[in-house]
Amino acid sequence: MIHSAERRDKKYRRKMSDTEHIAKQLELAKTDMATLYEQSQVYATEMEGRTRAILGRNGVPTIAYPGYLNFARQVAKISGRFQGDSFTNEAKILIDKWTARQLVKEILETILYEVFASKQEA
Repeated sequence: MIHSAERRDKKYRRKMSDTEHIAKQLELAKTDMATLYEQSQVYATEMEGRTRAILGRNGVPTIAYPGYLNFARQVAKISGRFQGDSFTNEAKILIDKWTARQLVKEILETILYEVFASKQEA
């Protein structure tokens, strides 16, 4: 169903006229927002820690860490949107991208399979 611009504008103005309701909704959402943010930071810290452990095990110079960590962050980002074969295909694209930037393919694959293994199996 296609809505006219006038109808959309009217609905928006009606919604925005009740600022007290908006403030109540935001206040209710703040706790959930803070919890989600906290969970995402815990996940990011754990993911980066596992990635750093892999890099240390493989003797990667610390100057190369940012590239590998950025790869892991990008994989983490797509892991929230894709699972199974779609995730695997997207991850392979990222491996190709970071291999073209002179990172070692075997280490990227190790990061993918050890840090994000559960996303590939889903």
